[in-house]
Amino acid sequence: MARVVVLTDNLEIIVAEGDNLGERCHESNSSITFGCFAAQCGYCRIHVVDGMQSLSAMEEDERSLLEEEEIAGGFRLACQCRVLGDVTIEILDST
Repeated sequence: MARVVVLTDNLEIIVAEGDNLGERCHESNSSITFGCFAAQCGYCRIHVVDGMQSLSAMEEDERSLLEEEEIAGGFRLACQCRVLGDVTIEILDST
């Protein structure tokens, strides 16, 4: 099991390793916004505060939607992340 801390919502979610981060945040009533669950809209953009190494590797669909500066700054799309260990995130306002 892994622990996902959502600082934005003062929320802690316990997930199974390999679970989709976006799905678990959505099911836990976090403030995250989704539009597609398929790396097409970018609404589920998050900032990984701690534990980037505890998320699955970024694939091309996700990489093509994020700017290089965002990637370097620790941003990911929650819908594309599999949780491999403890992680702390902030949810960004998509409006």
